Amino acid sequence: MTEQSWVRRVVERELQSHLHATSHRSIHCEELRDSASDYIDGDISKSLGSRIRVHLGLCDGCQGWLGGLWSTVRLLRALPKAEPPESLMANIRRLK
Repeated sequence: MTEQSWVRRVVERELQSHLHATSHRSIHCEELRDSASDYIDGDISKSLGSRIRVHLGLCDGCQGWLGGLWSTVRLLRALPKAEPPESLMANIRRLK
């Protein structure tokens, strides 16, 4: 057994112990992905945030997926705000 796999097993046991000690139910990948945008925005309960962090400690796939989503959101937020052309605004006003 490599040192890295040994450390991961210890961390996994510790995280599982944490789950049982705090009586949190475990979260699955699909649930994490359903809540990911709210997690990034900070719009989730403390309990759900804790369950997501525990899951991320155990699931390399979700770590990578959430990292990609986080990078995308950060890049999109950094874009300058675009103003619509006046011709579009005039068309919208006419529809009202």
